[in-house]
Amino acid sequence: MVRRDGKPSTSLTVQHENTQNDQTPPLTPSLSKSYSKNIKSFTAPPSIVRTRDMKPEFCVICGGETKNYHYDVPSCDACKTFFRRSISTKKFYTCNLHRKCDYNAGDRCQSCRLDRCLMLGMNPEAIVLPKTSDFEKFRMKIVKRKRILEDQNQTILPKIRPTFEQTVYDKEIDGLVYLEFKLRRLRESSYNPTLEQGDIRSILQRPSELRNSDRYEKPHDWPISMEVLQQKFKLWLTNRIKGFFDDNVEKRNWLTEDLILVFEAAKTLPAFGQLDEDDKVVLLEYIGLANAILLECFYSVEKGSSTIVMPNGLVPIQMPKPGSSELNHLRSEAFCRCIEPLQRVGLDLVEYVLLKAVIYSYSCIPGLSRRGEKILIKEKEKYALVLLRYLQTKLGDTQGAKKYAEVIALMETFFYFGQRHQQLTIVMNSIVYPFKPPLPPFLEKILYK
Repeated sequence: MVRRDGKPSTSLTVQHENTQNDQTPPLTPSLSKSYSKNIKSFTAPPSIVRTRDMKPEFCVICGGETKNYHYDVPSCDACKTFFRRSISTKKFYTCNLHRKCDYNAGDRCQSCRLDRCLMLGMNPEAIVLPKTSDFEKFRMKIVKRKRILEDQNQTILPKIRPTFEQTVYDKEIDGLVYLEFKLRRLRESSYNPTLEQGDIRSILQRPSELRNSDRYEKPHDWPISMEVLQQKFKLWLTNRIKGFFDDNVEKRNWLTEDLILVFEAAKTLPAFGQLDEDDKVVLLEYIGLANAILLECFYSVEKGSSTIVMPNGLVPIQMPKPGSSELNHLRSEAFCRCIEPLQRVGLDLVEYVLLKAVIYSYSCIPGLSRRGEKILIKEKEKYALVLLRYLQTKLGDTQGAKKYAEVIALMETFFYFGQRHQQLTIVMNSIVYPFKPPLPPFLEKILYK
């Protein structure tokens, strides 16, 4: 069983590949605006936000830069001092605007600033105070005030969200969505690397083909009917049996293509570029099938299908069937059952690309160097936190955390279905269709590793 690992982190420096002369618009150009609008209503409790070895970048109270936690939340020295002074001097302030200050517009009264400190998790219990009756009464007032604020948070929070969540997280998500747009465009085009004869190292040495996605067009006859595809397959197989190797018969191996697309996308990820060559190969050999099958399943579910459907119309489960019940069970697992978890959890595009990014950052891999492991752990923490915050913004704290657990569990699920697909491909190539040409070196290495 594949182990899951990783903890959230806020280290969110993002740089995706620069695609020269790339004029392709993002898949969802309005994503940043809609995401920014939603995230303003999110409050992340300190117990969720703060994790081991985290270094914050912004103060959650005022949005200023900081590298420290004060009283349990990321905060700058100015906000720390203000909060400590307010508590230690038993200060309660009055808002001249009747608690309707718009912080983003520059309204910064002390009353609303203290409210923000309380609502965003600053802990007055962390301040050492004299044990007197006066301070105990003041502490009870603070507790009461915080309870009132929590009941009113729907009106307060939209005015107090720090700006970093509308910029850093949007940039991270938009970068992944744009990368997926390029990948999908290439996948649903005439691009066909089926005859690729290189190994993973040679594929990685080339620039990412995603930058050329605009050069390919979608074939005019897609989707092709299954009847036509079955006839083509029978003709191809008949010629192979007779010893004829007709290169004019259309050939497209979707497992080969989707694995190469996984490799091409990996080249654009910032952490992947930090790995040495051996670690890159070890990582892709291990996670390649999981992300390829996840890709196939996500776009099949998007079509409303209960089985894998390829962009050209091919439905693998409907191709000529072997007679063995064991092989039929493998086919069902590889092409049908793998769809069920995505149907149950229900991923949107952002959740899907973040799950793929988490899988790209998997680090519990035999043969991975210690340096590579550290890089990937840090990257996985980053993507896990972005996913958590996105879901809690979308669904609320409790339901968002629940779905986060379900989405992260899919990582293990698709490692499993990758293994089943691996078993099926080995059997189909060695027993059922022995007349197929040799597998590409990279695919053979992954399947027989």
